[in-house]
Amino acid sequence: MKHSIFKRFAIVSILAFVVGTVASLLLSINYNSNEVFKECQGKAQIALSEAKAALNGESYDEIIASDSSKTYQSIRETLRTICELVKLKYIYVFVVDQQTGEQTYLFVVASNDEDDEFVLHSRPLGSKSNYELSNQELDALKGKEISTRETVNNEYGHVSSWYASYEIEGSKNPVLIGADINESEIEKSLFHNTLAFAVPMVIVISGIIVLEVVYLKRGVSNPLHEVSEHMRLYTENGIHDDEPLRLGHDDEIAEISNSFNQMTKNIENYVDRISEMTEERVQAATELDIARRIQQGIVPPVTHLQRPGYDAYAFMRTARAVGGDFYDIATLDDDKLLIVMADVSGKGVSAALFMAMGKTLLRDKLQSAPDPATALNEVNDIIEKNNPANMFVTVLAGVFDPSSRTLTYANAGHMPPLIIGRGYEDPDPGIAIGLFEDAGIVNNTITLAPGEGILFYTDGATEAIDINNKFFGEGRLAEAVADAQNPQDAIKAAVDAIDIFGTGHEQFDDLTLLSLFSRGDNDG
Repeated sequence: MKHSIFKRFAIVSILAFVVGTVASLLLSINYNSNEVFKECQGKAQIALSEAKAALNGESYDEIIASDSSKTYQSIRETLRTICELVKLKYIYVFVVDQQTGEQTYLFVVASNDEDDEFVLHSRPLGSKSNYELSNQELDALKGKEISTRETVNNEYGHVSSWYASYEIEGSKNPVLIGADINESEIEKSLFHNTLAFAVPMVIVISGIIVLEVVYLKRGVSNPLHEVSEHMRLYTENGIHDDEPLRLGHDDEIAEISNSFNQMTKNIENYVDRISEMTEERVQAATELDIARRIQQGIVPPVTHLQRPGYDAYAFMRTARAVGGDFYDIATLDDDKLLIVMADVSGKGVSAALFMAMGKTLLRDKLQSAPDPATALNEVNDIIEKNNPANMFVTVLAGVFDPSSRTLTYANAGHMPPLIIGRGYEDPDPGIAIGLFEDAGIVNNTITLAPGEGILFYTDGATEAIDINNKFFGEGRLAEAVADAQNPQDAIKAAVDAIDIFGTGHEQFDDLTLLSLFSRGDNDG
Protein backbone atom coordinates (compact mmCIF):
# COMPACT_ATOMS: atom_id res chain seq x y z
CA MET A 1 0.00 0.00 0.00
CA LYS A 2 2.83 2.41 0.89
CA HIS A 3 4.64 1.72 -2.37
CA SER A 4 1.42 2.45 -4.29
CA ILE A 5 0.94 5.82 -2.57
CA PHE A 6 4.54 6.85 -3.22
CA LYS A 7 4.23 5.78 -6.83
CA ARG A 8 1.12 7.85 -7.37
CA PHE A 9 2.76 10.79 -5.59
CA ALA A 10 5.81 10.58 -7.85
CA ILE A 11 3.70 10.40 -11.04
CA VAL A 12 1.51 13.34 -10.06
CA SER A 13 4.54 15.43 -9.03
CA ILE A 14 6.39 14.76 -12.26
CA LEU A 15 3.31 15.55 -14.37
CA ALA A 16 2.70 18.76 -12.43
CA PHE A 17 6.28 19.93 -12.88
CA VAL A 18 6.26 19.07 -16.60
CA VAL A 19 2.96 20.86 -17.22
CA GLY A 20 4.05 23.88 -15.20
CA THR A 21 7.43 24.13 -16.92
CA VAL A 22 5.94 23.83 -20.43
CA ALA A 23 3.25 26.39 -19.63
CA SER A 24 5.78 28.82 -18.18
CA LEU A 25 8.05 28.53 -21.20
CA LEU A 26 5.15 29.04 -23.65
CA LEU A 27 3.97 32.12 -21.80
CA SER A 28 7.48 33.55 -21.53
CA ILE A 29 7.85 33.42 -25.35
CA ASN A 30 5.06 36.01 -25.60
CA TYR A 31 6.57 38.33 -23.02
CA ASN A 32 7.21 41.82 -24.35
CA SER A 33 10.90 42.51 -23.83
CA ASN A 34 10.18 46.19 -24.47
CA GLU A 35 9.26 46.51 -20.78
CA VAL A 36 12.82 45.67 -19.81
CA PHE A 37 14.12 48.27 -22.26
CA LYS A 38 11.79 50.91 -20.78
CA GLU A 39 12.96 50.04 -17.28
CA CYS A 40 16.63 50.41 -18.25
CA GLN A 41 15.94 53.64 -20.13
CA GLY A 42 14.18 54.99 -17.04
CA LYS A 43 17.20 54.19 -14.89
CA ALA A 44 19.53 55.87 -17.36
CA GLN A 45 17.36 59.01 -17.55
CA ILE A 46 17.27 59.23 -13.74
CA ALA A 47 21.07 58.91 -13.61
CA LEU A 48 21.54 61.53 -16.35
CA SER A 49 19.20 63.93 -14.55
CA GLU A 50 21.01 63.45 -11.23
CA ALA A 51 24.39 63.88 -12.94
CA LYS A 52 23.23 67.21 -14.37
CA ALA A 53 22.20 68.26 -10.87
CA ALA A 54 25.66 67.33 -9.56
CA LEU A 55 27.31 69.51 -12.24
CA ASN A 56 24.91 72.43 -11.78
CA GLY A 57 26.67 75.64 -10.86
CA GLU A 58 30.20 74.30 -11.44
CA SER A 59 32.50 75.98 -13.98
CA TYR A 60 34.55 74.24 -16.63
CA ASP A 61 37.77 76.02 -15.58
CA GLU A 62 37.40 74.90 -11.95
CA ILE A 63 36.73 71.29 -12.93
CA ILE A 64 39.54 70.98 -15.47
CA ALA A 65 42.07 72.66 -13.13
CA SER A 66 42.97 69.60 -11.06
CA ASP A 67 41.65 66.13 -10.28
CA SER A 68 42.79 66.57 -6.67
CA SER A 69 40.67 69.65 -5.93
CA LYS A 70 37.84 69.38 -3.43
CA THR A 71 35.32 70.43 -6.10
CA TYR A 72 36.46 67.74 -8.51
CA GLN A 73 36.60 65.01 -5.87
CA SER A 74 33.16 65.97 -4.51
CA ILE A 75 31.53 65.83 -7.96
CA ARG A 76 33.25 62.55 -8.76
CA GLU A 77 32.10 61.00 -5.48
CA THR A 78 28.53 62.19 -6.17
CA LEU A 79 28.59 60.71 -9.68
CA ARG A 80 29.87 57.42 -8.33
CA THR A 81 27.13 57.34 -5.70
CA ILE A 82 24.55 57.89 -8.46
CA CYS A 83 26.19 55.10 -10.47
CA GLU A 84 25.96 52.69 -7.53
CA LEU A 85 22.40 53.60 -6.50
CA VAL A 86 20.96 53.35 -10.03
CA LYS A 87 23.04 50.18 -10.66
CA LEU A 88 24.88 51.48 -13.73
CA LYS A 89 28.24 50.26 -14.95
CA TYR A 90 29.61 53.73 -15.88
CA ILE A 91 28.74 57.41 -15.84
CA TYR A 92 31.00 59.69 -17.88
CA VAL A 93 31.14 63.37 -18.78
CA PHE A 94 33.11 64.67 -21.77
CA VAL A 95 33.42 67.82 -23.88
CA VAL A 96 33.04 67.53 -27.66
CA ASP A 97 35.01 69.92 -29.88
CA GLN A 98 32.46 71.11 -32.44
CA GLN A 99 35.13 71.69 -35.10
CA THR A 100 37.28 68.55 -34.81
CA GLY A 101 34.92 66.18 -33.03
CA GLU A 102 37.65 65.46 -30.45
CA GLN A 103 36.41 64.36 -27.02
CA THR A 104 37.95 65.63 -23.75
CA TYR A 105 36.98 63.59 -20.67
CA LEU A 106 36.13 65.37 -17.42
CA PHE A 107 34.72 62.50 -15.34
CA VAL A 108 34.54 58.74 -15.77
CA VAL A 109 33.24 56.69 -12.81
CA ALA A 110 32.20 53.07 -12.30
CA SER A 111 30.04 51.42 -9.66
CA ASN A 112 32.49 48.55 -9.23
CA ASP A 113 35.75 49.37 -7.35
CA GLU A 114 37.93 47.44 -9.80
CA ASP A 115 36.29 49.06 -12.85
CA ASP A 116 36.53 52.50 -11.22
CA GLU A 117 40.25 52.05 -10.58
CA PHE A 118 40.69 50.99 -14.23
CA VAL A 119 38.87 54.00 -15.74
CA LEU A 120 40.56 56.36 -13.28
CA HIS A 121 43.89 55.50 -14.94
CA SER A 122 42.72 54.87 -18.51
CA ARG A 123 40.44 57.92 -18.71
CA PRO A 124 41.89 60.54 -16.31
CA LEU A 125 40.86 64.18 -16.22
CA GLY A 126 41.71 65.87 -19.52
CA SER A 127 42.32 62.66 -21.50
CA LYS A 128 41.28 62.85 -25.14
CA SER A 129 39.92 60.51 -27.81
CA ASN A 130 38.92 60.82 -31.47
CA TYR A 131 36.40 58.06 -32.04
CA GLU A 132 33.49 58.73 -34.40
CA LEU A 133 30.40 59.83 -32.50
CA SER A 134 27.39 57.49 -32.74
CA ASN A 135 23.97 58.54 -33.99
CA GLN A 136 22.69 58.57 -30.41
CA GLU A 137 25.51 60.89 -29.33
CA LEU A 138 24.92 63.20 -32.29
CA ASP A 139 21.19 63.32 -31.52
CA ALA A 140 21.93 64.12 -27.89
CA LEU A 141 24.21 66.99 -28.95
CA LYS A 142 21.28 68.39 -30.97
CA GLY A 143 19.09 68.29 -27.85
CA LYS A 144 16.93 65.39 -29.01
CA GLU A 145 15.46 62.96 -26.47
CA ILE A 146 17.12 59.57 -26.95
CA SER A 147 14.56 56.77 -27.50
CA THR A 148 16.98 54.07 -28.66
CA ARG A 149 19.98 52.60 -26.91
CA GLU A 150 23.51 52.25 -28.22
CA THR A 151 25.14 48.86 -27.59
CA VAL A 152 28.93 48.86 -27.24
CA ASN A 153 31.31 45.95 -26.68
CA ASN A 154 34.92 46.99 -26.07
CA GLU A 155 37.70 46.85 -23.49
CA TYR A 156 35.41 48.64 -21.02
CA GLY A 157 32.76 45.92 -21.20
CA HIS A 158 29.52 45.01 -22.99
CA VAL A 159 27.06 47.82 -22.26
CA SER A 160 24.01 49.71 -23.47
CA SER A 161 24.42 53.48 -23.45
CA TRP A 162 22.13 56.50 -23.18
CA TYR A 163 23.23 60.12 -23.57
CA ALA A 164 22.16 63.65 -22.68
CA SER A 165 23.68 67.03 -23.53
CA TYR A 166 24.59 69.65 -20.95
CA GLU A 167 25.93 73.20 -21.08
CA ILE A 168 28.61 73.81 -18.49
CA GLU A 169 29.63 77.32 -17.50
CA GLY A 170 32.88 78.47 -19.10
CA SER A 171 32.98 75.82 -21.85
CA LYS A 172 32.65 76.99 -25.44
CA ASN A 173 31.92 73.43 -26.56
CA PRO A 174 28.94 71.23 -25.63
CA VAL A 175 29.16 68.56 -22.96
CA LEU A 176 27.79 65.03 -23.21
CA ILE A 177 26.84 62.90 -20.21
CA GLY A 178 26.74 59.15 -20.78
CA ALA A 179 25.09 56.42 -18.70
CA ASP A 180 26.05 52.78 -19.35
CA ILE A 181 24.09 49.76 -18.14
CA ASN A 182 25.81 46.39 -18.15
CA GLU A 183 24.30 44.02 -20.71
CA SER A 184 24.49 41.26 -18.12
CA GLU A 185 22.12 43.31 -15.92
CA ILE A 186 19.68 43.63 -18.83
CA GLU A 187 19.88 39.89 -19.43
CA LYS A 188 19.30 39.33 -15.73
CA SER A 189 16.16 41.50 -15.87
CA LEU A 190 14.89 39.50 -18.83
CA PHE A 191 15.55 36.31 -16.89
CA HIS A 192 13.68 37.59 -13.82
CA ASN A 193 10.72 38.64 -15.96
CA THR A 194 10.64 35.21 -17.52
CA LEU A 195 10.61 33.69 -14.05
CA ALA A 196 7.65 35.90 -13.19
CA PHE A 197 5.53 33.85 -15.56
CA ALA A 198 6.65 30.56 -14.05
CA VAL A 199 6.27 31.51 -10.38
CA PRO A 200 2.45 31.17 -10.22
CA MET A 201 2.66 27.75 -11.76
CA VAL A 202 5.44 26.74 -9.36
CA ILE A 203 3.24 27.89 -6.47
CA VAL A 204 0.40 25.69 -7.71
CA ILE A 205 2.77 22.76 -8.09
CA SER A 206 4.20 23.35 -4.64
CA GLY A 207 0.70 23.41 -3.19
CA ILE A 208 -0.11 20.07 -4.80
CA ILE A 209 3.12 18.58 -3.44
CA VAL A 210 2.42 19.91 0.06
CA LEU A 211 -1.04 18.31 -0.01
CA GLU A 212 0.50 15.05 -1.13
CA VAL A 213 3.10 15.19 1.66
CA VAL A 214 0.39 15.83 4.27
CA TYR A 215 -1.61 12.93 2.90
CA LEU A 216 1.42 10.63 2.98
CA LYS A 217 2.32 11.66 6.52
CA ARG A 218 -1.14 10.75 7.74
CA GLY A 219 -1.48 7.63 5.64
CA VAL A 220 1.85 5.87 6.26
CA SER A 221 2.81 6.94 9.81
CA ASN A 222 2.50 4.48 12.67
CA PRO A 223 3.52 4.42 16.36
CA LEU A 224 6.74 2.44 15.93
CA HIS A 225 7.90 4.58 13.04
CA GLU A 226 7.24 7.75 15.08
CA VAL A 227 9.27 6.50 18.06
CA SER A 228 12.18 5.39 15.89
CA GLU A 229 12.19 8.66 13.96
CA HIS A 230 12.33 10.71 17.16
CA MET A 231 15.19 8.60 18.46
CA ARG A 232 17.12 8.80 15.19
CA LEU A 233 16.81 12.58 14.91
CA TYR A 234 17.79 13.10 18.53
CA THR A 235 20.80 10.77 18.49
CA GLU A 236 22.11 12.01 15.11
CA ASN A 237 21.39 15.73 15.26
CA GLY A 238 20.16 16.52 18.74
CA ILE A 239 16.79 17.50 17.23
CA HIS A 240 13.56 16.85 19.06
CA ASP A 241 10.03 18.21 19.22
CA ASP A 242 9.03 20.71 21.88
CA GLU A 243 6.05 18.48 22.73
CA PRO A 244 6.80 15.04 24.23
CA LEU A 245 5.84 11.85 22.44
CA ARG A 246 2.19 10.87 23.01
CA LEU A 247 1.22 7.71 21.19
CA GLY A 248 -2.00 6.89 23.00
CA HIS A 249 -0.93 3.32 23.69
CA ASP A 250 -0.63 1.30 26.91
CA ASP A 251 2.07 -1.21 26.04
CA GLU A 252 5.81 -1.60 25.53
CA ILE A 253 5.77 1.16 22.90
CA ALA A 254 4.29 3.55 25.44
CA GLU A 255 7.06 2.62 27.92
CA ILE A 256 9.70 3.36 25.28
CA SER A 257 7.98 6.67 24.55
CA ASN A 258 7.90 7.64 28.25
CA SER A 259 11.55 6.69 28.73
CA PHE A 260 12.54 8.73 25.66
CA ASN A 261 10.56 11.74 26.94
CA GLN A 262 12.28 11.56 30.34
CA MET A 263 15.72 11.23 28.76
CA THR A 264 15.21 14.26 26.49
CA LYS A 265 13.92 16.30 29.43
CA ASN A 266 17.03 15.50 31.50
CA ILE A 267 19.34 16.36 28.61
CA GLU A 268 17.52 19.63 27.95
CA ASN A 269 17.94 20.69 31.59
CA TYR A 270 21.64 19.91 31.42
CA VAL A 271 22.07 21.83 28.15
CA ASP A 272 20.23 24.82 29.64
CA ARG A 273 22.64 24.91 32.57
CA ILE A 274 25.64 24.71 30.24
CA SER A 275 24.16 27.47 28.04
CA GLU A 276 23.77 29.80 31.01
CA MET A 277 27.41 29.20 31.97
CA THR A 278 28.73 29.94 28.46
CA GLU A 279 26.40 32.78 27.47
CA GLU A 280 28.54 35.54 28.92
CA ARG A 281 31.70 34.13 27.34
CA VAL A 282 30.05 33.93 23.91
CA GLN A 283 28.69 37.46 24.29
CA ALA A 284 32.13 38.78 25.21
CA ALA A 285 33.74 37.05 22.22
CA THR A 286 31.07 38.45 19.92
CA GLU A 287 31.58 41.96 21.28
CA LEU A 288 35.34 41.73 20.72
CA ASP A 289 34.80 40.55 17.15
CA ILE A 290 32.43 43.44 16.43
CA ALA A 291 34.87 45.90 17.97
CA ARG A 292 37.73 44.49 15.90
CA ARG A 293 35.70 44.94 12.71
CA ILE A 294 34.82 48.53 13.65
CA GLN A 295 38.44 49.32 14.47
CA GLN A 296 39.81 47.79 11.27
CA GLY A 297 37.23 49.70 9.23
CA ILE A 298 38.27 53.04 10.76
CA VAL A 299 42.07 52.70 10.91
CA PRO A 300 44.01 51.07 8.04
CA PRO A 301 46.87 48.72 9.03
CA VAL A 302 49.46 50.73 7.05
CA THR A 303 49.52 54.28 5.66
CA HIS A 304 52.38 55.91 3.76
CA LEU A 305 52.37 59.61 2.88
CA GLN A 306 55.34 61.18 1.10
CA ARG A 307 55.48 64.81 -0.08
CA PRO A 308 58.25 67.35 -0.75
CA GLY A 309 59.76 68.12 2.62
CA TYR A 310 58.65 65.05 4.56
CA ASP A 311 58.07 61.29 4.52
CA ALA A 312 55.51 59.77 6.94
CA TYR A 313 54.65 56.13 7.56
CA ALA A 314 52.12 54.62 9.99
CA PHE A 315 51.60 51.03 11.11
CA MET A 316 48.99 49.33 13.27
CA ARG A 317 48.61 45.70 14.35
CA THR A 318 45.53 44.94 16.42
CA ALA A 319 45.65 42.53 19.33
CA ARG A 320 43.26 39.67 20.02
CA ALA A 321 41.86 41.68 22.92
CA VAL A 322 40.77 44.74 20.99
CA GLY A 323 41.75 48.14 22.35
CA GLY A 324 41.12 51.65 21.15
CA ASP A 325 44.34 52.70 19.38
CA PHE A 326 43.99 54.89 16.32
CA TYR A 327 46.07 57.25 14.24
CA ASP A 328 45.48 59.73 11.45
CA ILE A 329 47.79 61.37 8.92
CA ALA A 330 46.57 63.73 6.23
CA THR A 331 47.80 66.56 4.02
CA LEU A 332 46.19 69.92 4.80
CA ASP A 333 45.27 72.52 2.19
CA ASP A 334 48.47 74.50 2.84
CA ASP A 335 50.69 71.42 2.21
CA LYS A 336 51.25 70.94 5.92
CA LEU A 337 51.01 67.46 7.44
CA LEU A 338 48.39 66.58 10.06
CA ILE A 339 49.41 63.87 12.57
CA VAL A 340 47.28 62.19 15.25
CA MET A 341 48.23 59.33 17.60
CA ALA A 342 45.65 58.29 20.20
CA ASP A 343 44.60 55.53 22.60
CA VAL A 344 41.04 55.16 23.95
CA SER A 345 40.47 53.76 27.43
CA GLY A 346 38.77 50.38 27.73
CA LYS A 347 38.19 47.63 25.21
CA GLY A 348 35.39 46.09 23.17
CA VAL A 349 32.56 47.74 21.24
CA SER A 350 32.37 50.75 23.58
CA ALA A 351 36.05 51.59 22.98
CA ALA A 352 35.69 51.10 19.22
CA LEU A 353 32.63 53.40 19.03
CA PHE A 354 34.32 55.99 21.26
CA MET A 355 37.34 55.76 18.96
CA ALA A 356 35.15 56.41 15.89
CA MET A 357 33.63 59.51 17.52
CA GLY A 358 37.03 60.76 18.70
CA LYS A 359 38.73 60.36 15.34
CA THR A 360 35.94 62.23 13.55
CA LEU A 361 35.97 65.11 16.05
CA LEU A 362 39.78 65.36 16.01
CA ARG A 363 40.02 65.42 12.21
CA ASP A 364 37.32 68.11 12.00
CA LYS A 365 38.74 70.36 14.73
CA LEU A 366 42.39 70.00 13.69
CA GLN A 367 41.52 71.10 10.16
CA SER A 368 39.54 74.14 11.32
CA ALA A 369 41.33 75.26 14.51
CA PRO A 370 44.34 77.65 14.37
CA ASP A 371 46.62 75.25 16.26
CA PRO A 372 46.63 71.72 17.76
CA ALA A 373 46.15 72.83 21.40
CA THR A 374 43.01 74.79 20.52
CA ALA A 375 41.66 71.79 18.63
CA LEU A 376 42.31 69.36 21.50
CA ASN A 377 40.78 71.70 24.08
CA GLU A 378 37.64 72.08 21.94
CA VAL A 379 37.36 68.31 21.47
CA ASN A 380 37.86 67.81 25.21
CA ASP A 381 34.98 70.19 26.03
CA ILE A 382 32.66 68.39 23.60
CA ILE A 383 33.48 64.89 24.87
CA GLU A 384 33.48 65.86 28.55
CA LYS A 385 29.90 67.14 28.23
CA ASN A 386 28.72 64.04 26.32
CA ASN A 387 30.50 61.20 28.10
CA PRO A 388 28.03 59.17 30.21
CA ALA A 389 30.42 56.17 30.30
CA ASN A 390 33.27 58.34 31.70
CA MET A 391 35.68 57.13 29.02
CA PHE A 392 38.75 59.09 27.98
CA VAL A 393 41.35 59.17 25.23
CA THR A 394 45.03 60.12 25.28
CA VAL A 395 46.02 62.10 22.18
CA LEU A 396 49.17 63.52 20.65
CA ALA A 397 48.26 65.73 17.68
CA GLY A 398 50.49 67.95 15.60
CA VAL A 399 50.93 69.86 12.36
CA PHE A 400 54.28 69.66 10.53
CA ASP A 401 55.31 72.60 8.34
CA PRO A 402 57.82 71.31 5.75
CA SER A 403 58.92 74.85 4.83
CA SER A 404 60.36 75.45 8.30
CA ARG A 405 60.67 71.75 9.30
CA THR A 406 58.78 72.66 12.48
CA LEU A 407 56.32 70.37 14.22
CA THR A 408 53.73 72.17 16.34
CA TYR A 409 52.06 69.63 18.59
CA ALA A 410 49.90 69.29 21.69
CA ASN A 411 49.87 66.34 24.06
CA ALA A 412 46.77 65.26 25.97
CA GLY A 413 48.18 62.65 28.36
CA HIS A 414 49.82 60.55 25.62
CA MET A 415 53.25 58.92 25.40
CA PRO A 416 56.10 61.41 24.74
CA PRO A 417 57.40 61.67 21.15
CA LEU A 418 60.81 60.19 20.40
CA ILE A 419 63.22 62.24 18.28
CA ILE A 420 65.25 59.50 16.66
CA GLY A 421 68.88 59.60 17.70
CA ARG A 422 68.24 62.49 20.09
CA GLY A 423 65.81 61.27 22.77
CA TYR A 424 62.31 61.78 24.17
CA GLU A 425 60.84 65.26 24.32
CA ASP A 426 57.65 66.24 26.09
CA PRO A 427 57.82 69.33 28.30
CA ASP A 428 54.07 69.35 29.05
CA PRO A 429 52.27 65.96 28.74
CA GLY A 430 48.87 67.47 29.63
CA ILE A 431 45.82 65.43 30.69
CA ALA A 432 43.69 62.96 28.75
CA ILE A 433 40.65 64.17 26.82
CA GLY A 434 37.23 63.59 28.37
CA LEU A 435 38.22 63.67 32.05
CA PHE A 436 37.86 67.32 33.07
CA GLU A 437 36.46 70.55 31.72
CA ASP A 438 39.01 73.19 30.65
CA ALA A 439 41.90 70.73 30.19
CA GLY A 440 44.41 73.53 29.55
CA ILE A 441 46.31 71.65 26.84
CA VAL A 442 49.19 73.73 25.39
CA ASN A 443 51.27 73.77 22.21
CA ASN A 444 54.89 72.61 21.94
CA THR A 445 57.28 72.85 19.00
CA ILE A 446 60.06 70.66 17.66
CA THR A 447 62.33 71.62 14.77
CA LEU A 448 63.79 68.72 12.80
CA ALA A 449 67.05 68.95 10.89
CA PRO A 450 67.03 67.68 7.30
CA GLY A 451 66.99 63.88 7.41
CA GLU A 452 66.01 63.80 11.09
CA GLY A 453 63.01 61.77 12.19
CA ILE A 454 60.52 61.46 15.01
CA LEU A 455 58.51 58.48 16.26
CA PHE A 456 55.00 58.52 17.79
CA TYR A 457 53.60 55.41 19.47
CA THR A 458 51.04 54.02 21.90
CA ASP A 459 51.67 52.07 25.09
CA GLY A 460 51.37 48.85 23.10
CA ALA A 461 55.03 49.46 22.15
CA THR A 462 56.65 50.40 25.45
CA GLU A 463 54.43 48.11 27.56
CA ALA A 464 54.95 44.99 25.44
CA ILE A 465 55.73 42.09 27.81
CA ASP A 466 58.22 39.23 27.52
CA ILE A 467 57.88 35.75 29.01
CA ASN A 468 59.17 37.09 32.35
CA ASN A 469 56.46 39.80 32.42
CA LYS A 470 59.01 42.60 31.94
CA PHE A 471 58.14 45.70 29.92
CA PHE A 472 59.89 46.56 26.67
CA GLY A 473 60.28 50.16 27.87
CA GLU A 474 61.23 53.50 26.35
CA GLY A 475 64.96 52.77 26.45
CA ARG A 476 64.76 49.67 24.24
CA LEU A 477 62.45 51.53 21.83
CA ALA A 478 64.90 54.44 21.45
CA GLU A 479 67.81 52.03 20.94
CA ALA A 480 65.91 49.98 18.33
CA VAL A 481 65.27 52.95 16.02
CA ALA A 482 68.46 54.95 16.64
CA ASP A 483 70.03 54.16 13.24
CA ALA A 484 66.85 54.49 11.09
CA GLN A 485 67.21 56.64 7.97
CA ASN A 486 63.53 56.75 6.92
CA PRO A 487 60.13 56.15 8.53
CA GLN A 488 59.70 52.64 7.12
CA ASP A 489 63.06 51.56 8.56
CA ALA A 490 62.19 53.12 11.92
CA ILE A 491 58.88 51.30 12.24
CA LYS A 492 60.28 48.00 10.95
CA ALA A 493 63.14 48.19 13.45
CA ALA A 494 60.72 48.95 16.31
CA VAL A 495 58.28 46.16 15.38
CA ASP A 496 61.06 43.60 14.92
CA ALA A 497 62.62 44.51 18.30
CA ILE A 498 59.23 44.31 20.06
CA ASP A 499 58.39 40.96 18.44
CA ILE A 500 61.73 39.44 19.38
CA PHE A 501 61.40 40.79 22.93
CA GLY A 502 57.88 39.36 23.27
CA THR A 503 58.62 35.93 21.79
CA GLY A 504 56.53 33.34 23.60
CA HIS A 505 54.09 35.92 24.98
CA GLU A 506 50.82 36.72 23.19
CA GLN A 507 50.31 40.34 22.12
CA PHE A 508 47.69 41.78 24.47
CA ASP A 509 47.42 45.41 23.37
CA ASP A 510 47.31 47.08 19.96
CA LEU A 511 50.70 48.04 18.52
CA THR A 512 50.50 51.43 16.76
CA LEU A 513 53.48 53.41 15.45
CA LEU A 514 53.85 56.54 13.30
CA SER A 515 57.15 57.95 12.05
CA LEU A 516 57.86 61.29 10.36
CA PHE A 517 61.16 62.24 8.69
CA SER A 518 62.05 65.74 7.56
CA ARG A 519 63.48 65.86 4.06
CA GLY A 520 65.82 68.50 2.61
CA ASP A 521 66.24 69.26 -1.06
CA ASN A 522 68.94 66.60 -1.50
CA ASP A 523 67.41 63.89 0.68
CA GLY A 524 66.20 60.67 -0.90
